Amino acid sequence: MLWGAVGFLVGSMALSGYIHLAWIFDWGESRTGSSTAGLIFIFIPIYVLISGGIGYLIGWGIDREKFNNET
Repeated sequence: MLWGAVGFLVGSMALSGYIHLAWIFDWGESRTGSSTAGLIFIFIPIYVLISGGIGYLIGWGIDREKFNNET
């Protein structure tokens, strides 16, 4: 079940890192575009859990396929 955990880690960290970089470097005026731009930090945990869950399912599928091919 290691690949599920790796999938969750990669999926969640990739999205979180992308959102933080967009905020730091102000890509597309993500930081300065509106007075409520900071609200993204309220929704990051929700988005990260969703993308991490998708990564987990992909990793779980890889792990399951690998296990089925070994037996």
